[in-house]
Amino acid sequence: SIPYSPRSVFAGDAARGLLYHCLNSKYRIEVFDPEGSLVRVMDRPYTLPPFTAEEQKAHRDRFKDHPNEQYRKLMQDMELPDRKNVTEHMLVDSEGNLWVFTHETREENGKQLTAVDIFDREGRYDARIWLEASPQCIKSGKMYIQVRDEESGYLSLKRFRYTWMQR
Repeated sequence: SIPYSPRSVFAGDAARGLLYHCLNSKYRIEVFDPEGSLVRVMDRPYTLPPFTAEEQKAHRDRFKDHPNEQYRKLMQDMELPDRKNVTEHMLVDSEGNLWVFTHETREENGKQLTAVDIFDREGRYDARIWLEASPQCIKSGKMYIQVRDEESGYLSLKRFRYTWMQR
């Protein structure tokens, strides 16, 4: 598929019976109740990050050795977007906060960090943090992240504790 193409991204809050939906071409998150009624819209001013020529080349290079010649040619000729979308992943933690994992990145101390926007359970924008990995679960002040060992290839689950600093 074309990278960063518009698609629906969903996250669920089972405890409160809410469904979060983002058509990721713009920063607008709709919240639906169990009956399917729209109860809230969360949005914020946002400029989509660029999909740079270097990133486009790296994407195309992933397919240059594909065994199917037609597929290889299709991937090389495909028109790629000049901007990334908002997100491919959202997560609701055990406190009812919505975590939106954006495509904004930066390098810090040799590590690639990703911007994560956090909305509180009432839908107010609360914070932006930068994470090195994307957690699969956030519960009771702990993040659970799947990590693959570079030498053995084995997967393990790491648990990190986090705390919110009061402003």
